[in-house]
Amino acid sequence: MSTISIFMYHDIRDVNPNDIFYNRYQNRSFVNVQQFKNQLFYMKDRFKFISPFDIKSAIADKSDSHYAVMTFDDGLIDHYDILPLLNKYNIIGTFFIPGNVLHKNFIIDSNQVQMLESEVDMHTLAQEILDLLGDEKDEAWEKYSKSKFRVNTWTKEKTFITNCLRDHPKDLLNPLFRKYISEDYESISNMFYLNENHIKEMVNAGHIIGGHGFASKNLLLFNSEDMRKDLYLTKEFINQYQNKFIFSYPNGRYNDEIIEVLQDLDCHYSFTTEDKSLTEFDIYEDLKLPRYCAPQRIPYN
Repeated sequence: MSTISIFMYHDIRDVNPNDIFYNRYQNRSFVNVQQFKNQLFYMKDRFKFISPFDIKSAIADKSDSHYAVMTFDDGLIDHYDILPLLNKYNIIGTFFIPGNVLHKNFIIDSNQVQMLESEVDMHTLAQEILDLLGDEKDEAWEKYSKSKFRVNTWTKEKTFITNCLRDHPKDLLNPLFRKYISEDYESISNMFYLNENHIKEMVNAGHIIGGHGFASKNLLLFNSEDMRKDLYLTKEFINQYQNKFIFSYPNGRYNDEIIEVLQDLDCHYSFTTEDKSLTEFDIYEDLKLPRYCAPQRIPYN
């Protein structure tokens, strides 16, 4: 019986204590370049690397093979920098890129949250958010301080800050980012995200580009019209580079309406953050494929 494991990466970067946002890279979901190399070395002897478009044939495989799909979210410059490693091991990378990263006055909401958490005392930040929420603070704490993950290593304060700011980008996240970090979004964006030449080089090397929302925002926060517009813009962006449309849900969030729109857009596959593998005995849906967080699943030391 074959198994398929889909792995998800975000930041893969070497940093030192003097670098901006150094504390951000202590996140257990991030790895440095040597740790990534170690993970590839570990996986290459245990998995056959495939692309998302090989998933169906791999599931039908009656052998005891173990397959792996390698995915990378958020359109980070890190992913271009590790391209030679993927090419060395003949690994097809799947890169889920928000279209807005090419507009250089843009920082993904989740990245803004991480930068804030790396530079501002967690207790101070949580208290300021609660103060800004006023009469809604008790209800907000109850709602946002609970993790949706089975295994959660975050404190209640970090869980609250992350979940709350992701759900309130305009009225909480953006003002706090400008207050504590910077109003110069363009300079920070240039340090973090891919440009068009990077994307073209990835595609020309045989790698796959997928959608991650046009701005990598939680689609559940949009009304129906804006959600549809975001997904249509996302497909238009991807179609500049390849004909087949695949997608990963920003923050892993989706509902039936979002899936219906993706079906209308002829989306072949979409990826969640549910951590499990696939086998021939699993009843799986093409638009609800599970993924492991690779830094938390694969040894790297």
